[in-house]
Amino acid sequence: MERIVKALVFDFDGLILDTESAEYGSWKEIYSGLGCVLPFDLWAASIASDSFEPHEHLEKLAKRQLSRSEIEERRELHFERIMADMQILPGVLELVANAKAHGIRVGIASNSSHEWLDRFLVRYEISKLFEVVSSQDDVGVAKPNPAVYQSALTRLGVDASDAIAFEDSPNGVESAKRAGIFCVAVPGPVTESLSFDHADLRLKSLADMPLERLLSVFTNSAS
Repeated sequence: MERIVKALVFDFDGLILDTESAEYGSWKEIYSGLGCVLPFDLWAASIASDSFEPHEHLEKLAKRQLSRSEIEERRELHFERIMADMQILPGVLELVANAKAHGIRVGIASNSSHEWLDRFLVRYEISKLFEVVSSQDDVGVAKPNPAVYQSALTRLGVDASDAIAFEDSPNGVESAKRAGIFCVAVPGPVTESLSFDHADLRLKSLADMPLERLLSVFTNSAS
């Protein structure tokens, strides 16, 4: 029996909106202001390991204790300045629109909090595009645990074998695969040097493959 895609499930940070580059840029400015350097490779590697704590690292480099509340306040200002020029990443809106035209349901499965997600979904006026927004808040565990994808699928009423996930990080791909979902990796500037060998497909941008072609690749992957 031919597989039919019934849902597309998107990660958010780095996949729909490049908040990850803004996060790195804001921390880089904080480091620079204290005469320190935040290596890009170190930051990128932390996306895969989740083991890096920038406050602790900065204090080690500065060789003194810092006011974390003041650091966060300044960093947020840098972050918002960078985000002011950010646009929805290429191909996202077109893919969502085409999916809906084909009767395919659309949701989000993210490690971020609902507060964080709502902040940007409302700001960019895209909250109504997604039928389901599943957050780490809902499941209590982060990717690569598959729980947030399982939550999204349950709420969408779709089996894992009938869905496609889109991710920009290795942990995200692992989460989707552990949930049994066909996963397309779309690395961003922060994650493009990391390994995505476990993804079913890798694209440079969501604009690189029309929905019809993606559905064909998905169908052929089962044969």
